[in-house]
Amino acid sequence: MWHGPVADLVGGRIPVGVTLYGYESLDAVVEFKRRYDAGAPVHSAFIYVERGATMPQGLTASDVFVAVPDGGSAVQAARELVDAGVSLIELYGDLDLREAAAVVAAVEGRAAVGTVSFGRPASA
Repeated sequence: MWHGPVADLVGGRIPVGVTLYGYESLDAVVEFKRRYDAGAPVHSAFIYVERGATMPQGLTASDVFVAVPDGGSAVQAARELVDAGVSLIELYGDLDLREAAAVVAAVEGRAAVGTVSFGRPASA
């Protein structure tokens, strides 16, 4: 894994995270990777919480970075993105585990949903 060497390289100056996918997303991750490796078109999106952001309207599969004001808006954005053809979503920002679980439930298995984790700093 690359996370340890990268964390060593940056020496704690910036956080290094890893995106984790739950069991319910594994089949969708495998399918996304299969299509990507075959050169087929794939669509992914990164939803992040930015307090004060305005919920975007009319999301499409071309909307790669989507700022939302809160967890409820992340659920709405994920539904719209999946309806538009996105098959992999990563969640960033100030979402708690319940809000992330609500996004997973909202996409109903039609997309892989990952959440970023920063863990604890490695021991020196």
